[in-house]
Formats: sequence, C-alpha cells, structure tokens
Amino acid sequence: LSKMFTAVMVLQLIEEGPLSLDTPLSRYYPDLPKADSITIEMLLRHRSGLPDYTTDKIESMDPDSLFSSVHYDYSRLQTNLGWLVTPLDGVQDAILRMIQQGKTHFSPGSAFEYNNSGYWLLAAIIEKCTGRSFGSNLSTRITGKLGMRHTCTAEQIVRSRTGSLHLKTTDSYYYCGGWQSATDLYLPNAKGAGNICATPRDLLVFMRGLYQGRLVSKKMLNLMAD
Repeated sequence: LSKMFTAVMVLQLIEEGPLSLDTPLSRYYPDLPKADSITIEMLLRHRSGLPDYTTDKIESMDPDSLFSSVHYDYSRLQTNLGWLVTPLDGVQDAILRMIQQGKTHFSPGSAFEYNNSGYWLLAAIIEKCTGRSFGSNLSTRITGKLGMRHTCTAEQIVRSRTGSLHLKTTDSYYYCGGWQSATDLYLPNAKGAGNICATPRDLLVFMRGLYQGRLVSKKMLNLMAD
C-alpha cells in the first residue's frame, strides 16, 4: 500500500503547482532512458517502460560502473536481492544507476507493467520538489493531517532501534517442517514503493480520509480511481 501514499503526495504537489501530470521525468532525471518521453502520469500508472530495479537482472549491467557505487562489494551485491535485503552504503546511487543502465521494457505510454522503479523515482521527485525528506512529507501531508499515530517510514523504524524511540514491528516467518524465520526486505531501499509501515486501523483511517476529500480534491480522487 506504500504506492498509494506516494501517489497521494504526488497528486497534492500537482494541485499545489510544482508538478503536473505532463511533467517529463527529464526535468529531474535527464540521464534516464527515454526521460523526455516519460511523464509523471506514466510513472503513476506503471506505463513508463523503465527497467525495474527489483526484478531486472543486474548481470546485464556494466559491473564496473554499477558496483563502484557500492564500493565494489561483490559478495553482497551479486543480484537484486543484495540491495533488497541489505543496508549498503551508496545503495541509492546503485539503484539509480541500474535504472539508467537497464533495458527499457516498452515505449513510454504504450503498455502497462507493474514497476517499482517508477515509484522509487516519484519518492525522489517529492523530495526534490519540497526540499524535505519523504518521511517528513508523509508526516505533514498525510499522517499528521489524519492523526495516524501508528504509521511511519521504514527509515524511522531503523533509526528507532538505536535511539530513544522504540517502534514495534512484526517479524516474518515461513512454514517448512515448522515455522522458520524469514529474511525481510530492507524496506528503506524501497522508498516510495514499499517503505511505509502501518497498522490495519491506521490504513482504514487513511482510506476514509482519502475518500472524504481530506487529502486530495474529488477531481484527483477520480483520477486515482480511473
């Protein structure tokens, strides 16, 4: 459900003026493939055709260029799973470089394909537009407005483990001859696409607030539902 939060914040920025549905990706990331032809709306609707950093094979990338952004730690970044489960210095640069080096899946706007790269980029664009972190925007634009006290970003949870703030999260398990502890994704590496943590009650508050027009206008809500 993280992508819905990201989409709401993007639509708020469209209503405020810094963005439009037709804003090209090239305004913020001119070096990405076909950035001049990809719009904010295409990113929102999974119609960009961009490489997906969570599923595309990194073996097809230039290894020297890609791995340099994580200090040539080959043992920890052999596949996409390396940065999906592990905190790595420079991982954000590595993700951006993979999107830049990857092969596009189709011409922008010509098809639909679920794409995590698009929402990772939208989160970064939110930060560029506002000059504030994704988590700060989440707090002021959504959770603070609706009183969602049990919703936060994964980055806040990571920080809480070494600070005075203690946020409780559940562990994951799978069944194989008994319950086995599962390795969770390192959610900060999925900013905008899967890094928001919440309780079911808070999600209900979010949906009610959205449909009551407390976050975006009816026009934007209809656009989301279209």
